[in-house]
Amino acid sequence: MSERRDERHSRDVSVATRGRRANLEDPTVLVVMPADSDGVLPPDLQSALAGRATVVVGRTANDLRGLRGAADAILTWRGGNPRPLLQEVGIPPRLQWIHHSGIGVDQFLFPELVQSAVVITNMRGGDWYAMPMAEYVFALMLMFAKRLPEVAANQRDKRWRRLEGAELRHKTLGVVGLGTIGTAVARLGLAFGMHVLATRRDVTVGALDGVTLRPADGIDEVLAAADFVVLSVPRTPETEGLINADRLRVMKPTSVLINVGRGRLIDETAVAGALAARRLGAAALDVFQSEPLEASSRLWTAPNLFVSPHMSAAVQGPSSDEIAGFLENFDRFVRGEPLLRVVNKLGGY
Repeated sequence: MSERRDERHSRDVSVATRGRRANLEDPTVLVVMPADSDGVLPPDLQSALAGRATVVVGRTANDLRGLRGAADAILTWRGGNPRPLLQEVGIPPRLQWIHHSGIGVDQFLFPELVQSAVVITNMRGGDWYAMPMAEYVFALMLMFAKRLPEVAANQRDKRWRRLEGAELRHKTLGVVGLGTIGTAVARLGLAFGMHVLATRRDVTVGALDGVTLRPADGIDEVLAAADFVVLSVPRTPETEGLINADRLRVMKPTSVLINVGRGRLIDETAVAGALAARRLGAAALDVFQSEPLEASSRLWTAPNLFVSPHMSAAVQGPSSDEIAGFLENFDRFVRGEPLLRVVNKLGGY
């Protein structure tokens, strides 16, 4: 099934690439930003596109509607999601390419876009986000291992109480999804002296010295052995709901679950229930089924659960990596050349 889907995807990309106009002059690029953003582009991006493209910032459907179908390309920026705009206004007839300045694209895929000839690219495959996210994962792991939430609570209560933490050394790290991000997490695990197990859909590639690799269907073996489980797989039909009540029962009651992949990889109700019943040691979630997380969600108050607002890849400093990743493909786009890091729209990643 997956092979047929990949073959169809390859044909779709080939057709879409051949159909693009070569040496496109002055394309119109719609930069989609969140509705609550300031709408200001980084100066480096503005200067790079000056004289090469007509750039319009879009935060609402009216911004897209005002282009009257003239958008040739869309760039998502800092959490911008083109799906609401495209579904309300329709896919512009000239639209050929969407570049996502992040990795996961499941949040803006919808049937009409998937079936269209529009090519989607993202930032996967490089180290733009891998190391910041791996560092964030280990900050979370160390937070739990060294019992820092309890230390912070004692400080608030002005209570002097020494606590014994745990070492990461000799603990078992389970990485579900040994892609670019998962590999960065695994490398840090090895540096900390951890035993590292990982799953990967294709175990014939991506092997890492010191890491025990299992196919995707070997996930239960990894979950059963791991003290820390890190989810770094994309959301696909195969991975949606990957961590459910049954899988949580496979895990050690002392283990820690960390999700920096996609929110729909886990059954949130099951995770909250496992924490309340002490069948799971702790969890840290950076992504959720619905974002922002609703105030009524029980995840806010679940015991030993750390909630963060989809920030594992967010770091201070210039946006040079994101800009470079976009411009690399923009140059190809205007020349009519095949684009890099093309998303499998049918597969969802």
